[in-house]
Amino acid sequence: ADAVAVITAPSVVGPKVVEIAPGKADAPPLADGGTLKTEVPVELSDLLETGQQALQRVEEMSAQAAYGITQINEIAASINRGDGTLGKLVRDDAAYRQFLMLARRGEQAVGAINDNMSAMKGIWPFSGYIKERGYEDPERILFRPNATRDDSVYSSDVMFQPDSAILSSAGKTQLDEFARGFKEKGYPESVEVVIAAFTDKAGDEDAARILTEDQAKAVRTYLTETHKLFELPIFRQRKVASVGFGRKRPKPDPNAGSAPEPGTPERRVEIILFTPRA
Repeated sequence: ADAVAVITAPSVVGPKVVEIAPGKADAPPLADGGTLKTEVPVELSDLLETGQQALQRVEEMSAQAAYGITQINEIAASINRGDGTLGKLVRDDAAYRQFLMLARRGEQAVGAINDNMSAMKGIWPFSGYIKERGYEDPERILFRPNATRDDSVYSSDVMFQPDSAILSSAGKTQLDEFARGFKEKGYPESVEVVIAAFTDKAGDEDAARILTEDQAKAVRTYLTETHKLFELPIFRQRKVASVGFGRKRPKPDPNAGSAPEPGTPERRVEIILFTPRA
């Protein structure tokens, strides 16, 4: 009763035939005078038309790309000649200095906005809104009281080339092993991944934070592009966050088991898997 019939062609040229997929063995037989289910056949003409449409779109995109490259070349030539505002900025030292002055003023304005936002955290009703969404404490990304936690810790001195976010050959080998173990364990789709990087490098705090952000992103990119590690069926992705903490050390949460083990390197990358409790 669950058999399906479809009209097909054994070859490009030749007669058409009716193919019947017999269905499951435990299905009931088709009743006398019953009607088989059918599928709409795929016609060669339809496939050719679809292919022609795809080729036409490729040609249109190629034409647009060629036009875009021409425009870029024209803009670059204009800048080199000193034409327009951007050209003057590149060639005129006075304009460049004025731009720097405006940039510094912009930094001061952004700093004032950040100060105001910090003050708003303690004012109702903003305080409840901010606290509810975790904006008050960005470190909450490491604390999941309602989830089990599985940590993998790697030394940044081994994983990266010196003082950079470029993965070393040893670092790639470590990530290859992590990816293999991740796939073998078959984690459920509900598992969320956090990649956190830390450093104890002396110097500017912003530079330390940017370095660790780039290191965390480098690990995520390698696992994603090389191993397709976070892909799920039907074109979905796991929840993955990459965070750089610089020299900042999150306060340990005893309820979440987030305190680092004794001997954990200060310069490190942690890959944390959070599995929600049922």
